[in-house]
Amino acid sequence: MQFKIDKMGKVVNVRARAAKPELEVEAKRVVGELPQIKPGEHEGEKVGVLYSLPITFQISGE
Repeated sequence: MQFKIDKMGKVVNVRARAAKPELEVEAKRVVGELPQIKPGEHEGEKVGVLYSLPITFQISGE
């Protein structure tokens, strides 16, 4: 997962990479459910911050 927290603290530009399209959709859904987050600051100004978050799914029956 890769996404950005914008100057307002909202999750934007969500990107995912997975072995199956269904897993990409689910990972994007989960990150989209994050609450508003305190934005980053640089020299006293609010700035957007890029994050990478590894998400591991364990699938049973495969």
